[in-house]
Amino acid sequence: MKKQIITWAALSVCALIVTGYAVHNYYRETTIPPLKFSLPGEPGPVKNFPYEARNVGEFTGEVDLYRLVPKRIDKAKFHDIAKKFFINATGEKYVYDSKHGYSYKEGNRYISVEDGGRLIYSIENDIELSRKDLISLPSDKEAAAIATDFLQQRGLLPQNFYLSSVVEGLVTVYSDLSRDVINKQVIYHRKINGKEVLGVSRIQVDVGEDGMIERVAILYHDIEPYAKKSFKPVTMALEDLKNEKGLEHFGKGLQPKKCQIDKIELSYFEQPEIANQPYLYPVYKATGKIFDEKGDEAEYVGIVEATQPTNPLRLW
Repeated sequence: MKKQIITWAALSVCALIVTGYAVHNYYRETTIPPLKFSLPGEPGPVKNFPYEARNVGEFTGEVDLYRLVPKRIDKAKFHDIAKKFFINATGEKYVYDSKHGYSYKEGNRYISVEDGGRLIYSIENDIELSRKDLISLPSDKEAAAIATDFLQQRGLLPQNFYLSSVVEGLVTVYSDLSRDVINKQVIYHRKINGKEVLGVSRIQVDVGEDGMIERVAILYHDIEPYAKKSFKPVTMALEDLKNEKGLEHFGKGLQPKKCQIDKIELSYFEQPEIANQPYLYPVYKATGKIFDEKGDEAEYVGIVEATQPTNPLRLW
């Protein structure tokens, strides 16, 4: 009997240890490095003015945190990708860097694929900078259709990407400092769980004369679920914006008197360097208006991290 009691006691202790270990892993205290924004070199105005939120509610519960998935590109994978752009990439003409990946030039076509999956494809052309004689650029709608078809045929347009905008690609003609339209830039952005992904994450296709694909840039990483985190209070997020811990955009030369926040949305933010910023960060996107002493106003956009780096992580 005594032996049985000792055995059951030992088993109970083991069960407690296992349970404690499981709980520790489920609610593991892990510090995620704070999101670092790439800020302009010039300092902004001194922020001795209030940030006011109008009818903006709090976010409750938890938000998903994703980890960027590193992709290792070998020659076989690079060759398969290059063939999608009609580049054979045969022989030993690869330019390889262990940090960046592979690149190859064939005729006037160039392709580069980095470890991580970022891709740049471009065509060099000999058309002079002055493009005033060009009349065969596609319309915005035509450019979007050409770019979408090009990507879909090659399996390069994931379902969670959407057509965001079509803008004119401009070049400065140095002879008279005029700016001419040389192509149409078709831009796609990503959504995760219905939330917009800001930052570097995008696909861009430049469509030139006669619908020629001049450049393709694939600038995003694959992701995987990592953890769940609780939201940062909105008041704290506004303080972070005021203390320059976020990214802000409003009219140049404006000396603000007050910042009025009318709307706050949940988004995600992706940085280009996976080594330094390995996560897809939840962020608040605050929009509203900036007012100066004269009563003039400008549109305001602020982006700030939506969770605290020291929050406990609830792992998937």
